Amino acid sequence: GFDFGVSMSEDLTLVELEAFFSQVKSNPKVSPYSFLITRLQPDFALPRAACSAAAESASGIPCLWIDSKNYSTNIDDTTERVRLLIKHAEFVGAEISLTEENPDSDNPSRAHEIGMATAYGKKLFLVSHEPRRHPYHGVVPRQLVWWSKEAELYEDLKTAIYAERGGIGRHVYNEEIQEIDPSHALKF
Repeated sequence: GFDFGVSMSEDLTLVELEAFFSQVKSNPKVSPYSFLITRLQPDFALPRAACSAAAESASGIPCLWIDSKNYSTNIDDTTERVRLLIKHAEFVGAEISLTEENPDSDNPSRAHEIGMATAYGKKLFLVSHEPRRHPYHGVVPRQLVWWSKEAELYEDLKTAIYAERGGIGRHVYNEEIQEIDPSHALKF
């Protein structure tokens, strides 16, 4: 804290803080989060929940998707919201399973969003319910989590994200501190 003395504190008024308050209101700080590219249909609620829980558990930050309820924005355009959510995310997860509406090809929206994440240089975690013969967006050299049950999806994705914890999410800065050799300790 600062000690300005009694005379200074009595002179300090809200008017003198106006510049500070205008900066706070106009330049809000967005808390770290991850973004999930996923199907939004109700039948995919469990895999979406497993991905979200894995991301949050492994990274310590919230996981958002385009219509999740844990964020708000003043941007109405869905495409622009997706772009901004991807651009500012700490990392991106993408569930790329083939679907009933597209059983033989990738969903164009998810492919586009993965392309944006790649263009923004985001760490990308890909998961899929079934093996695929024709992967896109460089899936082959990337780590891809295959899953058959939601519990397996949760555990395997959490492990993959946790393995990358040094570059994403919240950090515990003393986690990497090695044991101190007592012979090097300061003596008083």
